[in-house]
Amino acid sequence: VCEFLTAAVALLLGRQAGLDVRRPLFRGDSITALDWLEEEHFRSTNVSLAATLFVFTLAKLNVESVRTLHLPKEVNTRADDLSRNVPWSQLQRKHPELRGGVLLHLDQADLVIRLCNPSQTWSSSDQLFESWKVLQRL
Repeated sequence: VCEFLTAAVALLLGRQAGLDVRRPLFRGDSITALDWLEEEHFRSTNVSLAATLFVFTLAKLNVESVRTLHLPKEVNTRADDLSRNVPWSQLQRKHPELRGGVLLHLDQADLVIRLCNPSQTWSSSDQLFESWKVLQRL
């Protein structure tokens, strides 16, 4: 779910940075996440809220098509380094293609992660509805 959710965040960050996000190419080592992204078919209730955010994001940003590319774990080291809090300066030394780039931050990333957490429960349908409204505003 986290790797899938990253795609929605990447689209939002890309748009925030002024990039054309209408035909993104997502690369990664999670076959499940890549399938969810490309097929837009979500076979698990664990991904429901993340899928909702992803579909809202596709519509809001006028995404025309989503492409994916599977990278073996051994090749997908940039993403692994980022997820393991390797400092940006060290990452740029290790991966020269990142030199001169900037590390983008989504101001509400913690909120996105909390709202899409598959272990989250609601005590009422009103609470769930409020969560959906917050996702839609994002």
